[in-house]
Amino acid sequence: MGIEQTTIAIIFKQRQHRQFHSIREGGTSEYIYIYWAEQAGKWRVEGKNKHLGHFVIEINAARAYDRAAIGYYGESAILNFPRSDYP
Repeated sequence: MGIEQTTIAIIFKQRQHRQFHSIREGGTSEYIYIYWAEQAGKWRVEGKNKHLGHFVIEINAARAYDRAAIGYYGESAILNFPRSDYP
């Protein structure tokens, strides 16, 4: 499999993961483990059995999850954004 095919396969897997968790977890965001906290009026981030905070901007919440996932899972973390976004 070439680099382009591998990239497409990874993107497809990430989208499937997002869709599964969005439906299964009752999420309201296109990003994994990001939920709208109606009482707080902010986006809530949930990590591995841990609340990671509330964010006004949804993308910031998704990036906070990504950073926590990289710290917890390392190279095997499934992220919302490309790994190249995180030095």
